[in-house]
Amino acid sequence: MGIAIAIFLNLVAGPVGGIIALGLAFGLIFSIYQKSKMIYDDLQLIKRKLNIDDRDEAFEKYQVEEADDDHNQNSHTGLTEINEEIERELEEYAKRGKTKADNPNSD
Repeated sequence: MGIAIAIFLNLVAGPVGGIIALGLAFGLIFSIYQKSKMIYDDLQLIKRKLNIDDRDEAFEKYQVEEADDDHNQNSHTGLTEINEEIERELEEYAKRGKTKADNPNSD
């Protein structure tokens, strides 16, 4: 679209059309920059009013995630040990049950 406008201005206005197209492009870019800056400033104002600081929040989030990862890893290791212990107990119970079934008068 911008190229079409530049070609049209060049055809209609001659060499001055290129200068006009560059001026329009500069104005458009400057306008977008100003709007972005206003939005950024508004966001910073909202953050200040809500006491939100990106750096502190990001660091806190990182610490929480790291603690969760450590907890999950420790829980997994602990659960594996508990599962193995339960399996041993069940195997012993099964062996005792078989021996009692084989020798009902042993009690």
